[in-house]
Amino acid sequence: MQTPIIATLIFSIVILVIGVILTLLKKPVGKAVTVMGAGLLITFLFYYAFVAAGVYGKPPEKIGYALNILGLIVLVVGAGLAIHVIKKIRLKEVTK
Repeated sequence: MQTPIIATLIFSIVILVIGVILTLLKKPVGKAVTVMGAGLLITFLFYYAFVAAGVYGKPPEKIGYALNILGLIVLVVGAGLAIHVIKKIRLKEVTK
């Protein structure tokens, strides 16, 4: 493994652990930091998997539009999940 890969992996794990500790201490920012840490970890793991699979690092003419299509799918799914979660939270606040 290369040093930047290890550094980013350790960074995301540290953020995740800090978030879990803050959540256990019932701090208001604990859940947000935990989600950030988990998101970082998942994102970096996907990146490392694509690097290991050889998807990244190839000239654009050889890979074509695969990365753009993959990025668009991730963007649409992420936006849909964010909208769903926001609506769910607002519904909980209204019914209280």
